[in-house]
Amino acid sequence: MDTLKRMAGYRYRCMYCGDSEGCDVEHFFPKSEVRWRRKVFEWNNFLWICAPCNRLKNAIFQVDGRGRALLLNPSSDHLWEFFDYIEESGQLVARFDLDVARSGRANRTLDDSVTRLLHEVVCDGRQRSSRIIRRAMRAYSESDQSEADGEEFISHVIDAGYPELCSWYFEEMGSRSDPFLSFVNAHGLLLSELRTRLNALYPQVWPDA
Repeated sequence: MDTLKRMAGYRYRCMYCGDSEGCDVEHFFPKSEVRWRRKVFEWNNFLWICAPCNRLKNAIFQVDGRGRALLLNPSSDHLWEFFDYIEESGQLVARFDLDVARSGRANRTLDDSVTRLLHEVVCDGRQRSSRIIRRAMRAYSESDQSEADGEEFISHVIDAGYPELCSWYFEEMGSRSDPFLSFVNAHGLLLSELRTRLNALYPQVWPDA
């Protein structure tokens, strides 16, 4: 269980919504269904999630015609390969460039009856994190950019929660417009250190390009 908690990050976040502290060990492929019994003891079938997400996930678990899960697996599927982030609402939306199968999985995972990813409290949390990241960027840009200033920037961004937003803003689509584009171009070493520290706290939350 301790290893599973470490996979969820140093705050033991729910591996689905990222908003609540996880409290349950959950099987991605349900152990209650006979066809998945062979996966009961497979390590990559375990998740650390919160009780509300656990209740939703267990209600309906669907697969496609080839037996592949329609629900994304947070331990193996990379968030930004399936979603874009809308800062104005805090919502995730399926990427427009997905093929039919991947689009189906993305939209299934966003379904309110399946996960809490679009619940208001979760979206509000993402927006709050976005504001903290923006403030930290602005403060660093207006500072002397000393080593201490860099440490303060990293500390604030890590404390913002929702570490997935760092890869969105500093590498994915969010990095393609200002102020993030200018910040990425000017502060590559600082962001490299941020990536290293985030991945130490939340394994592979910001994978190497």
